[in-house]
Amino acid sequence: MKMDENDYDDLRKRNIAEKNAIFAEIFNDLEKKTSEIKELEEKYKDAKDVKKSTSTKSRKIRSIDKFKIKRSKLDLCKRYNTRSRSKNVYEDKGEEKENNLTEPGKECDADEEQHNDNLSETKIKIKKRIYNMNKVTYNSNNIPSVDEITDEMLANIATKASLKEYCSVNGSSCHQCRQKTLDTKTVCRSGECFGVKGQFCGVCLKGRYGEDIVTALKDPDWACPPCRGLCNCSICRTKSGLCPTGMLAPLAKEEGYSSVMDYLQFADTDDT
Repeated sequence: MKMDENDYDDLRKRNIAEKNAIFAEIFNDLEKKTSEIKELEEKYKDAKDVKKSTSTKSRKIRSIDKFKIKRSKLDLCKRYNTRSRSKNVYEDKGEEKENNLTEPGKECDADEEQHNDNLSETKIKIKKRIYNMNKVTYNSNNIPSVDEITDEMLANIATKASLKEYCSVNGSSCHQCRQKTLDTKTVCRSGECFGVKGQFCGVCLKGRYGEDIVTALKDPDWACPPCRGLCNCSICRTKSGLCPTGMLAPLAKEEGYSSVMDYLQFADTDDT
């Protein structure tokens, strides 16, 4: 069955109408999606603006709070400053004392002099307190006698540095090496020693002065090297105007001297 020209025209029109309908649906979907995207973008933009505004407000509040804290600290400092306090008092009473400008100046000078005197007195008191704390006076009751030196104390003597047990809490300090260890130290019985000046460990007493710590502990008249004026530690030599010796014990031993004291005495005689 052949189709005439009218049938072809009708078929072509139907096809065009179907295609137009399909395209219309596609365009409608695109418009809906674009509108939805725009709405989401606007919501996101509004939320972002709100967040930004709140953050700026919080920053302003924080800056205001910081300024208030700084201002309060400044007021507190001014309150406890003698000069500013007197200055504020005179500013409040400025109208009453415009004719007597010299009197406030004199009062300020008097207050300042009194304040300086009080500061100097407090400094002297602090120095005296520190001096009394550091300088422990000699007490014969705290010094063990020869009879009170036990075998346990003698067995606790360190003859080598490797035998020392360090303890910053319960240890006693050596005057020479200034290390806190648990081994037994010497006891000065000169009657004039104070603090830790008479405490020497066995290693330092032997290497620096050539003396035996057991003999020193059993001697009722033994005096420490500082009390005899023979101490060669860095502090005592610096006080005497001499340079510290450093680690001189191994060198003195290699040179054939019994101690650092003998080495230094030989060096002094050699220089003369």
